[in-house]
Parts: sequence; structure tokens; C-alpha cells
Amino acid sequence: MFNWDTGGADGYLNQKWSQVYEGTSRANATIRLLDKVLAEEPGEIPADTANGIRGEAIFLRAHYQFEAYRMWGNIPYYRSGDTTDYRKANESSADAINDVLTDLDSAIALLPTEPRHGDKGRATKWTAEAYKGRVQAYKGDWAGAVTTLTAVMKTGPSDLASTFY
Repeated sequence: MFNWDTGGADGYLNQKWSQVYEGTSRANATIRLLDKVLAEEPGEIPADTANGIRGEAIFLRAHYQFEAYRMWGNIPYYRSGDTTDYRKANESSADAINDVLTDLDSAIALLPTEPRHGDKGRATKWTAEAYKGRVQAYKGDWAGAVTTLTAVMKTGPSDLASTFY
């Protein structure tokens, strides 16, 4: 029975790989486009908006790369200027998880505390900090995760909902 069912796993793994690297590619494309607009049309995008866009793109890149890390460990980790092959790992799993944390730190520094333009669902500083706590826990850095998540609970705007609906 196992041999008959293993064919389905290949489709799932290929789809997951495509999804995480399509998301990474789009995040990096956003950063490249933002850099191009800022270089060619200075002042076209206000600095706080540009920081929000860059922070959201870096956050999303970290999310997609973390998803890839969770599945495969040693992964290709790509930033906006990379042009290497997406099919081959270019980092060890330890380097990849540290790069996810570095990206999250960059996003935390750039993102506002409220959603940009008031749009619900956009990443904020608090979203990135909470996600950083998750990544730290996944890495096994329990002390760091507790510190990060405690800070989010004490100083962030998050609160548990009183009801599900």
C-alpha cells in the first residue's frame, strides 16, 4: 500500500516548493521595484510608506523562507539581489533560520505599529515580533522566544478575543 500512495507525496512537495519560492520571488520583486522607484523618482513615495512597503516585503520573505526551512532544513535563501539557482540549497539549516530571524529584525525596525493606511491584515511591527517569537521557539531558543513573546503581550496591542465570533 505504501508504494501505491507515495506518488501523491511528490505532487504535494512540488506544490509546496513552488508556493514558498513564488512568495519569496514576489517579495524580492517588490523590494527591487521599490528601490527602482525610489532611485528614479525620489519623493514619489513618502519615506514612512516606503519603509512600510519594504518591511512588509521583508516580513513576507521571512515567512516564506521559514515555511521552506520547516519542510526541508537546508534551503535556497534568496534576497532581492540574488540571481542564483532556486533549485539548490545555498545555506545550511542553521544559517537559514538565522537569516529568517535577521529578516524579521529588519522588518520589525521598518514596520509601523498600526497597519499601513489602516488596512486590516497588513503586517505590523507586532506581527513581525510575534512571528519572531514563533521562529525562535521553532529554533529551540526558548529563552529568546519567551522574552520576545512576553514583550509582545505586555507592550503590543494584541488581546485575546472575548468570543470566537
